[in-house]
Amino acid sequence: MCRILGVSRAQYYRYRSPKPSKRRAEDEALKQRILRIFAEFKQRYGVMKIHHELNLELQPLQRRCSPRRISRLMKELDIHSVTVNKWKAASASQTKVEQRPNLLKQDFSTTGLNQKWTADMTYIQTKRNGWCYLSTIMDLHSRRIIGYSFSKKMDTDLVLKTLESAVKNRTITGDLIIHTDLGSQYTSDDYNQRLTELHIRHSYSRKGCPYDNAPMESFYASLKKECVYPVPVFKNYETDWEMIVVTTDLLSLSGTEMAQAVREGKVSATELVSASLAKIKEENPALNAVISLREKAALNEADQLIDRGQPFLGVPLLLKGLGQTFRGLPATNGNRLFQGQVAQSSSNFARALTNAGFIVLGQTNYPEFGFKNITDSKMYGDAHNPWNLAYYPGGSSGGAGAAVASKMVPIAGASDGGGSIRIPASWTSTIGLKPTRGRVITGPSDWRSWQGAASSFAITKDVEDTARLLDVLQALQPAAVFQVPLQKPSFANLLKQTVKPVRVGFTTESPVGTPVDPEAVAAVHQAATFLEHNGFEVEEIEVPTDGRALIDSYYLMNEGETAAMFDQVEASLGRAVTVDDMEPLTWALYRTGRHISAATYSNALAAWDQAGYQMATLHEAYPLVLTPTTTMTAPRIDQPMVSEAQLDQMRDIDALTPTAQQRFIFDQWLPSLIRSPFTQQANLTGEPAISLPTHLTKAGLPLGIQLVAGKGQEGLLLQVAKLFETQGRLLLKD
Repeated sequence: MCRILGVSRAQYYRYRSPKPSKRRAEDEALKQRILRIFAEFKQRYGVMKIHHELNLELQPLQRRCSPRRISRLMKELDIHSVTVNKWKAASASQTKVEQRPNLLKQDFSTTGLNQKWTADMTYIQTKRNGWCYLSTIMDLHSRRIIGYSFSKKMDTDLVLKTLESAVKNRTITGDLIIHTDLGSQYTSDDYNQRLTELHIRHSYSRKGCPYDNAPMESFYASLKKECVYPVPVFKNYETDWEMIVVTTDLLSLSGTEMAQAVREGKVSATELVSASLAKIKEENPALNAVISLREKAALNEADQLIDRGQPFLGVPLLLKGLGQTFRGLPATNGNRLFQGQVAQSSSNFARALTNAGFIVLGQTNYPEFGFKNITDSKMYGDAHNPWNLAYYPGGSSGGAGAAVASKMVPIAGASDGGGSIRIPASWTSTIGLKPTRGRVITGPSDWRSWQGAASSFAITKDVEDTARLLDVLQALQPAAVFQVPLQKPSFANLLKQTVKPVRVGFTTESPVGTPVDPEAVAAVHQAATFLEHNGFEVEEIEVPTDGRALIDSYYLMNEGETAAMFDQVEASLGRAVTVDDMEPLTWALYRTGRHISAATYSNALAAWDQAGYQMATLHEAYPLVLTPTTTMTAPRIDQPMVSEAQLDQMRDIDALTPTAQQRFIFDQWLPSLIRSPFTQQANLTGEPAISLPTHLTKAGLPLGIQLVAGKGQEGLLLQVAKLFETQGRLLLKD
């Protein structure tokens, strides 16, 4: 038979009794590892990167695998890197290139926006049009693409359009360098004449030295590998020229831009929701910002979404896990007594958001009952700051701040009863507006949260989103305890009007006499200077209210409201609650609140009204008041702000007299108050206040500034915020 088949006996018996060699068995095991690594990195890795990852895994086994062997095994598996080679012209030009000034000299460092830009072009593959030219400009400080254009032709018009796009998006106020290669488009007379008109200095790469423009080269490499080669989704650049930005980084878009892209058919709501869900799954293990998801329901809603003119059509959104109840999602208050409880209906706030077109993905993290300016939930765990995982993102809307800063969603529901929107905004470099008391829709279960001190809104990253969201959520409800006239014209329309300079009073003195970090002082002074340069009259002032008396009244309200809440809980449970039913701070507030008389409580609320009158009088002279949002950066997670002795005293709070209890509440909250003494007053007076992300410390952590206006004057706050934004003064996380 072997003679007939023309094979040796050894081959025949190997076929009859196939037993792989040791080498072949190793190959099969390596193939499984290669397939897993290839899948984990989204089918993007080629031989050398798989070689690196694989040898990291094999190192503990004291084994290695050569690139040649990996290449052979990948061929057998029929897998390869996503990188493809573009078509190139047949011959290189022999034209001698004139060397021009290299001003940048590979120094890509900056201290602010609009100091150094870099520009380049690349080739992008599309479904319908084949290869097209993409031209972009990057700001080296933010590392964001600030201008782009594309064409079927690589000519001077293409790079001029890109330049005009960048200039439109940025206000150039100082010395600016733009760095390009020596391509004929960039050396053309038309291009350089336009740079001269704009007072922009031109820097060139040396011939044959791509490292001179390394940031842009790196961006294009990432763009192609991450977005173009895996799925060539770009459709038709002649009609859908904005598609490149939509597909390059969906989650960098504002909510307004997302809705527009959905409405114009450039992206689907399902794609947006899927992108957000993927980002959450990628980032949340480290951040712990999101505590629940409704993935299947959100995808179904996105798939069935009908365009009825909703302003936020198909935009993914996260709600705060506290107070913004949504049917089918947990409603635990972060407290073990409510563990496992699920909302049976949605709040008016949540319904208004879904009616506006938002797709609710889930809920964000918060501390128990929202009592803290950090997010250290015993039920859900600590939330972490995207700027540095060793730090908190703030509280009580800490999960919302972390989610927006990390681009999980463009907008996240939040609430503010003493700074719980503005504090996370300051520490995560996002935008945090607390609206006027009574502005935002409320009910049907809670009409006067914390006697009107607390209200729901959101944390955002875009001023126009903030304005449009306020248009969606403002309401004049007959049942509401607090009422504010509706804004007409809309807040979004107000942004189209140029802000009229007003008098601004600023202070960096803590209202309770606590220290203020020099970085926070510098942030306010920088903002004051910026406003002066834009025509505002800025003066240092003293705020007329009694800050210490107000904070005492604020704590007293917390104590009284907590006692009232647990009276209802006990009636529902049919038993008394115990120290084991809650965290120590909650127990201390509850027991202290039981000793507060109606007269004392009424006098505390009267102090709020008097402070409101004092601030209204101040705003007649100073329509805007500028302060730090927080006096210092976020606290580290590994450095508790409450000692073990204080925790023990909270558990044994009944051993103290009522007066001593209130003094102890102030003392244990003092480390938190030192970091955020400027935010509570606006909650008590009912004024609107906004935190803007304008400052990064030397340690690379964000700090916000706070602007406060008279009741009903959110429009002024938003117009000034837009001024900061359009002039590149808002520092968002890339």
